Amino acid sequence: LELPSHEYAFVSVYFRPTAMSKYSAKFLAMVVEGDIKPQTARLEFDVQGEGTLPCLTIVEPSALSDSARFILDHGRAQLGKVKSREIKIRNDGIVPATVRCD
Repeated sequence: LELPSHEYAFVSVYFRPTAMSKYSAKFLAMVVEGDIKPQTARLEFDVQGEGTLPCLTIVEPSALSDSARFILDHGRAQLGKVKSREIKIRNDGIVPATVRCD
C-alpha cells in the first residue's frame, strides 16, 4: 500500500482462528525513505484475537437424572394423542449457535 502525504486509507485485517486459543501478531508499516529514528520510521502495534465457541445452557427443564442428564418428562399421554413440552436453551457465548436435535 502506498499512501501519499496527508492522505489516509482503510486496511482490512482478518482473523480466522483454527482452535480455541489466543493468537497474537504484530502489524508493521514501514515508511519508505523515512527518518532513521525508529519512532518515526514505522508504525507498529499488536493484533490479538481469541478463538471461541458458543456456550449453550439448558435453562428448562432443570430436573436432572441420577446420572446428571436432563429429564424431559411428558408424563402420561393418551394413545394416539400428541403431548409436547418446551426446552429453553440460552446461548451465553459471544458467537451465534445452531442447535440440532436428533
